[in-house]
Amino acid sequence: MPTKKKGKESGGKGASPGSSNDSDNGEKANLKAEKKVAKVAAAGKPPDDKPRGPKMADGGKSGGDSGKGSAPKAKPNKKAEEEGTLAATTTDVREYLKEVAVEFRKITWPDRETVLRETWGVLLLVGIITGLVLGFDWIVAHFVFQPLEHMARLYGGGIGR
Repeated sequence: MPTKKKGKESGGKGASPGSSNDSDNGEKANLKAEKKVAKVAAAGKPPDDKPRGPKMADGGKSGGDSGKGSAPKAKPNKKAEEEGTLAATTTDVREYLKEVAVEFRKITWPDRETVLRETWGVLLLVGIITGLVLGFDWIVAHFVFQPLEHMARLYGGGIGR
């Protein structure tokens, strides 16, 4: 079901060409256009909706023109670009270190007694685990490998015989 258009096109009640409605619409359109330009300028994009050419994976650096006679963009000054990058990097590092200092102040450090108690606990557990590994190694060496060596000597096994 087609929708009816309001205004002069549908033959209904429309405003005459010189009425205030047309000027209001024109002003609204101008305001919208100005807002759009301001919004786009803040975003750093071109002010119109027309595509500037095919999007490329390398950010549009591979040459190619949209075919509309636009002038090629001037190459940015590498020295100015490096200085800007260096300044941004320096600023980023400073900001990071400030955040580290803030987070560092939030740390709740344990008292001396707690540190000593936990350190001795860790050392004790390391000693116990080391003893278990050494004990397991001794058991395997004496009850598994020593009988195998003895049987190899008795029955002529081994290297060089």
